[in-house]
Amino acid sequence: MNDQSDQKNSNANSPSLDELLKEARQDGILEGRLKERMTGIRLLTMAYRQLGMTDAQIIERISTEYHISTSETTLYVYSV
Repeated sequence: MNDQSDQKNSNANSPSLDELLKEARQDGILEGRLKERMTGIRLLTMAYRQLGMTDAQIIERISTEYHISTSETTLYVYSV
């Protein structure tokens, strides 16, 4: 009997399958949003460059539009 109660206690602390699936889904949604952000910034960067904007202007504008730091924006812009 003691082994069974120990097993029940350890299962009570473990997440259920539903909780694991919900967490995995949320992780997937977040990953998708981040990829979409990168795609948007990449496209804007290319368009702004075609319009003759400097990288400094692009970084400032994207940082403002996406409400992200200039250091994060710089990483996105220079990856294009």
